[in-house]
Amino acid sequence: MVRWLHISDLHFNNDDMSTVLMREELPKYLRKNNIRCDYIFCTGDIRTANASPNNFPDEAAKYLIDLCTAVGITIDRLFIVAGNHDVDRNAIGRDEAIKKICFRRNGYYDPKYGKVEDDDLKAVYAGQEEFRDFISKIYVVDRIAKYTDPLKPHFNIETEDFNILHIDSTLTYTQDQEAADLVIGTKLLQNTLKELNPDKPTVLLSHYPVTSLLQGEKKCVSELLYRNGVRLWLAGHEHDHMVQPIGYLHMLQAGELRMEENTNATVLIGEYDKQTNTGNVTAHSWFPEGWAKYPILWHDGMKEEQYPFQLRLPGDGGLPREAIKAKQANKEFVSRIQIIEELIPKVEDEEGDDLGDILKTAWSTETPHRIILADGGMGKSTMLLKICRDSNEAILYIPLERLVAIGSSIKSYCARVLFDGSEGAFEKYTGIRYSSPSLTLLIDGMNEINAGQERQFINEIKALNLFKGIQVVVSSRSDFTARYSMAGYSICRLTPLSDEQIMSVFSQEEWGGIRDAVTLRRLLTNPMMVTMYQQISPIIKRYEHEESLDWILPIKNATDLLYDYYVAQIAVLFQRNVVDGQKVQIAYLSIFDILSSVAYAYEVTYSLNKENAEFRLLLQKMIQSNVIKEEKLIPLQEKFREYDIPELRYGPVFDYLTSESHLLYKDDAVIAFPHQIYRDFLSAMWIIKQDDIEKYWNNRKIPLPVMEHIRNLSDKYWTGLANRVHEVGKEREDVATLVSNLLDCFPYTATGGCPDYSELDLRGLQIPDAKDIGAERISLRGAKIDNTSIGKPSEQSLLYTHLQFSSGNEYLAAYSNGRAFIFSLQTEEQPFLYFVGKELGRFAFIGDYLFATKLGMNQEIYVFRHDEKWIYVGEIRNSEDSHTRIFNNRFHLLILKENMLYFYYNNREIRFSLTDCSRIYNQQIKHAWENPVEGMDLSFLKNRNNQKRNRKTGIIWQTEHNGLVATSALDGGLTITSGNETLYVLARGTILLKDGSVSGDGKHAATLSYGLKDGKRKIQLWNLDKRMREGDILCSGVIETVHLSEDGSFILGETDKETWVYELASGKERWFAEHFVSNQHKKISTYGTKVLRKNMEHDLYLYDLKTGECFATDNPCKNARLACFMSDGSIATVCNNVRKVKFKNIRTGAYSEVGSQDMPVIGISSFKNEPFIAVATQDNIISIYHIGDCMRKKIFDKTGGNYMMVVSPENTVIACSNGRKALQTFNYYEKTVRGKKMGWWYPNPYSSQDPAIKGDILDMAFNTENKELVVILSNGQIMFCHEKYCRFHSAVDIITNFNVDAYDFRGCICSELIKNQICLLYTSPSPRDS
Repeated sequence: MVRWLHISDLHFNNDDMSTVLMREELPKYLRKNNIRCDYIFCTGDIRTANASPNNFPDEAAKYLIDLCTAVGITIDRLFIVAGNHDVDRNAIGRDEAIKKICFRRNGYYDPKYGKVEDDDLKAVYAGQEEFRDFISKIYVVDRIAKYTDPLKPHFNIETEDFNILHIDSTLTYTQDQEAADLVIGTKLLQNTLKELNPDKPTVLLSHYPVTSLLQGEKKCVSELLYRNGVRLWLAGHEHDHMVQPIGYLHMLQAGELRMEENTNATVLIGEYDKQTNTGNVTAHSWFPEGWAKYPILWHDGMKEEQYPFQLRLPGDGGLPREAIKAKQANKEFVSRIQIIEELIPKVEDEEGDDLGDILKTAWSTETPHRIILADGGMGKSTMLLKICRDSNEAILYIPLERLVAIGSSIKSYCARVLFDGSEGAFEKYTGIRYSSPSLTLLIDGMNEINAGQERQFINEIKALNLFKGIQVVVSSRSDFTARYSMAGYSICRLTPLSDEQIMSVFSQEEWGGIRDAVTLRRLLTNPMMVTMYQQISPIIKRYEHEESLDWILPIKNATDLLYDYYVAQIAVLFQRNVVDGQKVQIAYLSIFDILSSVAYAYEVTYSLNKENAEFRLLLQKMIQSNVIKEEKLIPLQEKFREYDIPELRYGPVFDYLTSESHLLYKDDAVIAFPHQIYRDFLSAMWIIKQDDIEKYWNNRKIPLPVMEHIRNLSDKYWTGLANRVHEVGKEREDVATLVSNLLDCFPYTATGGCPDYSELDLRGLQIPDAKDIGAERISLRGAKIDNTSIGKPSEQSLLYTHLQFSSGNEYLAAYSNGRAFIFSLQTEEQPFLYFVGKELGRFAFIGDYLFATKLGMNQEIYVFRHDEKWIYVGEIRNSEDSHTRIFNNRFHLLILKENMLYFYYNNREIRFSLTDCSRIYNQQIKHAWENPVEGMDLSFLKNRNNQKRNRKTGIIWQTEHNGLVATSALDGGLTITSGNETLYVLARGTILLKDGSVSGDGKHAATLSYGLKDGKRKIQLWNLDKRMREGDILCSGVIETVHLSEDGSFILGETDKETWVYELASGKERWFAEHFVSNQHKKISTYGTKVLRKNMEHDLYLYDLKTGECFATDNPCKNARLACFMSDGSIATVCNNVRKVKFKNIRTGAYSEVGSQDMPVIGISSFKNEPFIAVATQDNIISIYHIGDCMRKKIFDKTGGNYMMVVSPENTVIACSNGRKALQTFNYYEKTVRGKKMGWWYPNPYSSQDPAIKGDILDMAFNTENKELVVILSNGQIMFCHEKYCRFHSAVDIITNFNVDAYDFRGCICSELIKNQICLLYTSPSPRDS
């Protein structure tokens, strides 16, 4: 370490007692604390002002020499610049010269040119004559000579460690221009900077700080210093110490060595590490008790008593040496891509929309690191490489897939690239936090590595975050922060390209064609698609009518674009001066035969790259097995009159795919596809060409992204490929995978045609929804269907929880109804299940094992192992005679080592063998947990893994790992997604309604589905008198709840702040920026076609949804929260006092209040024939109040709950529910006894003797004509009960999962129950029709 002492503003000739004492104690303090230095820097004001006489005393020279001795250096290691008090500002001609140069911003001097006339420099020079005399008392002749050239006021002195740049900042100092608008002469500075040794860092000394310069001077000086690597500026003048970053400069100002009010006598001590170019500064101040280190110097570092800094070398053009090395390493990756500025997507982040700016701002926040999330092709890598290209800081691009290939850690790679392999130098360089990062790591492609590698890199990244000088950016397709708890990171997402961005890279003519093609325009919001289209568009234009090139035009989707991209590779060969027909044919076969087969081999093994040796074997195999279809080559042969079938050999094919066309990327370790998008497309192209339907369609579940390309490539598939797959699957029960692929891959579309599911075994598979249907219906003749096929549960639906991926995403564990499930995601292995009972705490995949922890009273760990297939090994638990649980309050640690589990308690160690789960060791050992074996800590198995189900989204459980997201839904569905793509459907959901409503008269119902299609939700309408569906409509996907008007003529939906109104007769819809006033929460009350609204004065009024008319109403209070009409037409309300109900007293005519003092009111309803009001409160109670005497007459028990409360419009009956599966009515019975009316309320809970309620109750209403209570359930059932006694009458099942009108059910094979259901509900051809 190189160390220096920085002093300033000594102000000799000021000899008060305290100042003399303070100065005398400084050398003693330095000696006592053994503060040895290599340099002393003195930044001026050696003498004071206004002293008489004001000369440079010999005492000052002796003091400086004494300081040198104290820190162990000779006088030649002392470096001094003049301060303003060291200048005689009254020297003859000096003041006049300064006023000519620049005085109060006037003069001939211009910082852009920097010229100062020689005569003026000589006049200014005269003011330092006394200072030069003082210098001569200290220095030898050679040093003094540096101060004696009037035309060179600035100079450099080179030492073995530094360039020490002396700047005379007093050039234009004079009376009335003491510390502002100063200039130093930019041309003079530029000349001096040429003297710097390019291989040494620079320390700049001046009296005035940079902030004292003229504004224009500051800009020019800063630019010159930046370009020459000057980062450290030492100054004084302001009498108090100050350390701070000013732009890229570290501005260090020492305090004074004189006692003065409101300042601190302070010196600065700097340390510099030549190996890392980093250092720090500490302050040492005079206190009444003596000299001591100043406790708080800087708030931005790990140590507040230090200010950290970094230096640059002039020879690096002002760049950090590490930045130059990083640029060299990044160059390999930057050179591979074309960076189109206009196609860099915007970033969604609270700090801005430009990633570079975001990182600068974020560094000083609590979340300095970023995770960039975006789908494939959105430009994550390009954005990171653009930052690498444009930045002059130390920014290193790290593609994780490359590190995996070369077997390197992030830290080792950084050390090798930046510090010649020294990890110690890396740690030292990045260990301190500065005002900007020492090193920024752009870690790309977290989704392109397997789960084990992901965990390894994430753990390393978290370790690297402990180095305070590192800023990290990680790119991925999906969010992994939740499972890794990465503190200090914020997520930002890339946005689709705007029209303006797309327009910028195309000509006006080209944009016109894109703008009018809606599908293409949507496709080109992805930067990769834009780049691809931009590359091939001129080629297509030139060769569009070339018969031998089979273009797909117009381009309608990504599949078409990718296909044309590969056709364009052939067209490119046409542009050569000499075209070799054989070469063109080889290129064609290499792409459309060989490369597509290679892509399939990659895709089925979930690979983006393969090691070089493995790839060579694969390519040779594909070439040898390839059968050339000559008819595909005929157009090319005719064009070039080259009719010999080319021989495919390894060398030419390999060279073309890697070196010539770069369709595959090759380095020293691996051969890879440039992006997953290319691999999946080519794999699909291979699949559609294969005749072996059984092999390619029944052996595995085809990933949905590949399916999309198959579908797009197959055109009229139901007369082609889909029909071939269907023929193979007919009348077979061993082709469930094939049928599932057929259903998912080939929907009913205008282009693809009408599906044919006849004679297929659809049992256990859900019939797909048909979005676009024509006149023809989908045939189910001879098809076998069951409850699952129509979206109804065959038994109780399985709701999956505790989802857990294995480390490599090969398996997913799930729990439902007491059973553990293990789903295979990468093989055709059948799901494994085992009964483990209740109280599951969590799953954990460790190596080949799956541990399932049961908590509660009977704690145990179920152990499963994968040996070719999953098997149950046994259970880890304490013996019954021990009378203790495995995770009791004495438990400390659980360690896994070599197929053994070690349990450590306060004073006991127990071991279990994972071979058979037997206990093989049980010894009492004092403080056993303090000395555990080295192994994997599994203590987390004692912690329960819980998630709260979200009724609003329909999600029970969701977990994410290595780019995959597993989601379990309330409808029983279990899916695996990556970004916006669904990869696997492990369990299809049964019918689950998001919401439902029954009209006030009980004659109509509406159901709202969870599923979104093109941003819309489906609402089904039901005629309850006929027990039939009346039709479907679509509403916005933002609608969360649905309601029917009292007569069923309007549908109303609510978002968080708005209400949507749809008139069924006219199809007109309107939006209101409010919620209407209702009589209970979660429900919209209507009165015929009218609703209650509030005006600007917060008064209630009736509004007719049909006519738009407004009607005045009673207003018991302002700003009513709840309201209902009473039997006399007046209104009862709940106002700002949410615990009280206000209404018009039937006896006095005045307003009265009733209600609880404790609980808010959540619902109110009146009765037609009795003077009562029902009040539901948040404590789950319903109270009946008399509206005359205001007494509470009845409190209903809480059995049924009061989340929902409905009063019969004709009878004195209340129905209530908790919104789950509880249902109850209360009917009022009245009779006259001894001439006095008396009444009783009778509770009628839903009977356990009746069919169980299997769904949550969404809504209910009374149908007075049928004398029934109508209840709609979340499981897609409408239930009819006795209006008074709540006894079950009947039920109708709803089918919402698919469009039944698209199907022809005639001749399908199903149970009588399903036949009856379809015949009852739908008008389409049914199973009973011949």
